[in-house]
Amino acid sequence: MPIYSALHCQICGVGFSIPRFYRPDEVASVPRSRYGTTSGAQAAARVGTGCCSEVNGMHVAGTRCYHTRAYSGWRVFEKDINDINTVVCLYSKRRHWRPAPGDEDFEIRAKSCGVTGVSHAPVLSDVLVHSIQPAKHGIRKVTVDNRGLHRGLNGPYALPMHPACFEIFKRQSLRIKGFVDIDLLWNLRERLGVTSSYRFVGLPAPPELIRCARWSLYPEVWKCINGTEWLTANPHQVIGLPQLLSNKCQRQTFGSTVVFPAWDKVTPSDPFRLLPAEIKCIILEDLDRKTVGNLRRVSRSFRQIPTSYFRPLVHKEMPWLWEVLDDPNANMKYDWFELFNTIHTSERLGIFWSKRDEVDGTKLEVGPDYMADLLQEDPDIKRASEDFKKIKLENSLHLCHQLYPAEDPSLRGLRNRKRIWEDVEKIFALAEKEGIN
Repeated sequence: MPIYSALHCQICGVGFSIPRFYRPDEVASVPRSRYGTTSGAQAAARVGTGCCSEVNGMHVAGTRCYHTRAYSGWRVFEKDINDINTVVCLYSKRRHWRPAPGDEDFEIRAKSCGVTGVSHAPVLSDVLVHSIQPAKHGIRKVTVDNRGLHRGLNGPYALPMHPACFEIFKRQSLRIKGFVDIDLLWNLRERLGVTSSYRFVGLPAPPELIRCARWSLYPEVWKCINGTEWLTANPHQVIGLPQLLSNKCQRQTFGSTVVFPAWDKVTPSDPFRLLPAEIKCIILEDLDRKTVGNLRRVSRSFRQIPTSYFRPLVHKEMPWLWEVLDDPNANMKYDWFELFNTIHTSERLGIFWSKRDEVDGTKLEVGPDYMADLLQEDPDIKRASEDFKKIKLENSLHLCHQLYPAEDPSLRGLRNRKRIWEDVEKIFALAEKEGIN
């Protein structure tokens, strides 16, 4: 389990040393130096799978682990934790800074700062990032700070980010400004600093982030609350998304297709019944999703909807789904209805599981009607639970590791990507409000 650091990503607000408890089946692979003299095989044999155990001072998570000192290995993928515990920084350019091989165009263009390599090493003393590779411009270590109020080894403290979050920032910057503007991020920190929840002053934070980053008397400690694991999921390389796109969302038929069954009879008084299909499509494209739902209730002519209707819906409501939107063959490859419905359902499933786990972690015991009540609250959640029948909801997320070792049916990384994508939009809006261009 990594040494905790109070340093947080300047973009997403999550730390760089999020701890994770091992599962019993992982203990055998842990180096002996991590838990004493007992061999890994002996330790694994002694650990039960239901309750938590202590193996020579090392906590091993059971399937019902509700510790807040670290996330349970049953609920968090090790790859996600490894990715979120990496750091890339913006550093202040010295007066005589000159471009070097390996610098990207946006680094050369920037006036205030450049980009370091990536560090996979623990952050030391909350301020020192070391073992940076590659050592661009000879920078192998930097002092870092979220507030930007102090001076470090090479002038102003460097600005820390997760590499995955920085990739999202670059995409948003290209979309909004037409180029990657790292000066904006640097200058915004220098002017505003951050709040105690490690967000820019004036930038709202989701309640889960506030609860994890600010709690009790120790706001510098990250509390690993059940149901908030999605905050640590890799938003750039989403676990489970490639499998979902290739297995479930592929287009099966060609030509004009529709979704939902048609009514046997059309009401003679329906004013829309004489409209050509092309005109109906134009009408649907100009309406929001809620209005289309109301229209389908009052007019049987709109009972069936062409799958092409969902293409602009994906572009509008899921601009962060670049795996699809950047594919020039997407229109021939994907079933737009199945794609939209699956992604939306997975998101609702993730929210359902988060709520369930958070309540479970505080109450420990849940009434027999609790799950049924939650399923009735949202029809999307009910469909999600039925869609993933292989997963027993009463055992929640930890079964994903047993049934889907390389997947995540709730696509927590995509949920986290959506949050960060919207946060970066707010960062650009905040910079415009402050007059930072």
